[in-house]
Amino acid sequence: MHLHDDAPWTMSGQGTAPDTALREREYVRSEAIRMLMDSMAGGLGAGYLGLAAIAALLYRLGVRTWLGVWMASVASLLAVGFVAYLRYRAAPCMPADLQRWGRRFVWIASATALSWGSAAWYFLPGSPAVEMVTILGVSLITIGGNAHMAAHLPLYFGFLLAAELPFAIALGRIGDTLHADLSIGVLSLIVGLPLFAVQNNRSIRRSLSLAYRNRELAAALEQRTREAELANLAKSRFLAAASHDLRQPVHAFGLLLDVLRGQGLNRTQAETVDQLLRSSTALAGLFDGLLDVSKLDAGVVHAQVGAVALEPLLRALLSEFEPLADDKSLGLRSRLLSCTVGSDALLLERILRNLLANALRYTERGGVLLACRRRGPNIAIEVWDTGPGIAAHEQSAVFDEFYQCANAERKRSQGLGLGLAIVQRLARLLDHELEMRSVYGRGSLFRVSVPELVAVPISAIAPRAEPPVGTPLRARFVLVVEDDQAVREATVDLLRMWGAAPLALASMAAVAAVAGQWRRAPDLIVTDLRLPDQRDGFELIAWMCEEFNRPIPALVMTGDAVTLAPAEGLPGALHILHKPVAPAAMLAALRTLLANAPEIHDAEPWPSPC
Repeated sequence: MHLHDDAPWTMSGQGTAPDTALREREYVRSEAIRMLMDSMAGGLGAGYLGLAAIAALLYRLGVRTWLGVWMASVASLLAVGFVAYLRYRAAPCMPADLQRWGRRFVWIASATALSWGSAAWYFLPGSPAVEMVTILGVSLITIGGNAHMAAHLPLYFGFLLAAELPFAIALGRIGDTLHADLSIGVLSLIVGLPLFAVQNNRSIRRSLSLAYRNRELAAALEQRTREAELANLAKSRFLAAASHDLRQPVHAFGLLLDVLRGQGLNRTQAETVDQLLRSSTALAGLFDGLLDVSKLDAGVVHAQVGAVALEPLLRALLSEFEPLADDKSLGLRSRLLSCTVGSDALLLERILRNLLANALRYTERGGVLLACRRRGPNIAIEVWDTGPGIAAHEQSAVFDEFYQCANAERKRSQGLGLGLAIVQRLARLLDHELEMRSVYGRGSLFRVSVPELVAVPISAIAPRAEPPVGTPLRARFVLVVEDDQAVREATVDLLRMWGAAPLALASMAAVAAVAGQWRRAPDLIVTDLRLPDQRDGFELIAWMCEEFNRPIPALVMTGDAVTLAPAEGLPGALHILHKPVAPAAMLAALRTLLANAPEIHDAEPWPSPC
């Protein structure tokens, strides 16, 4: 089929009803001509076959005179039509071109039909057999053309009149009653066939009109879908870009509440602070979930797939969730494999952490099983629970944002309904198959399939280090660099409460201005990632290590949706946390970083904190 129909008929979504009706009429008219042209090769081929059949029968009936001339004239005009058809196929056709080709083929078809009709002058009158073959042969050609010529009525009417009118005239001129009756029969054919052609044409145009409207509706739906997707992406990108500013006040609020709790409050005040802390924790969780979903939807999270030793990662997760399982008197069992998989360690850990947290949150009795098994080239990591299960009609919705089973009252203890939405997006990002099976009242299974890397020796992959416990912060010199005043002051208050001696500054330039006065390097740097004057925390850490000619452990805290990768070869231990940061998580990171640093007992080896 010869198709060049994309541009002229794309729905713009604008315009008045008359404009739309006019476009529809133009489309139907042009597409009807296109249908005719696309069937032209078959029509011309049928013409050659019909010509050969009629000529063969006439030759067998003894016709010799004018037979060759008639055959040559018909065959030549069919050839003209075929050459025109090839030129049409070779050229791109817009609607205006189709109208021109339609007019051109009206003349070609009429001339070809006239050559068919000239048989009446060549072979009539003749023997009854010759007359029958001639009249029926040309009439069958005319009737058969109705099937494809009716798409363009001017062409069919021209063909019908040019082919049949010579027979009506020639038969009428013979003069006897039989031929007069035959002439009337041919005239009836000339009158009757257009009725069928018009009916056929209406069916064709109705079909094309319906196709046009369906196409317009599909184009409109596609446009609306595209607009909705762009709006959703814009929202996600806005949230991802604005996450730094959104996280800052929440982060400062949580730190200040923890400082306030350690101020020797009375019972009523302490209860109020505890309620505020619970609300702050819920708010921080909501921010984390929303911003994580927005980062994934905005496409700003990129997987760094590599070789991951699976067993150490899973054992670390089990250690993390054992206290929660013990608090609920649940069994937390495992069946692990010592193997290496291809994944992003951090993102895979996030998936499994969410699945384990969900399983333990909703399970009230029994327990949770974390298991691994080989399935072909993959390792299936499975989280089984004996919780309430998920009803069949809800299973397709549990991966939607904010959807929770059996939590119509939205209890905060049951989470926010974002965990599985994040799991699904992370699994899709990593190209890991995610499956769920659940029986209502009996429990659920969530399975993540990860490709196994059999060629990588497990000994070559360092397991994740377990955080040390019990390292004090007493008398530690901690440099705090944070441009947000509320966050800076809250961080200083919290560090002082933990026994550290913090020095807080607002920018890298401020650090450079006073660093020469210090008698020794800080024990630890706590810095925001995004600093004034187009600087970042990684630059600050590298400069400090070079300035004091020693590696300095550093904690980088950021509210950005996407964390830039630190420069290669950055000296000293480095830990990155995303705001809002819970004080307990911050203290754990500080203890980890300071685990191997020597304890200092100097009374005041640096200027007074500011």
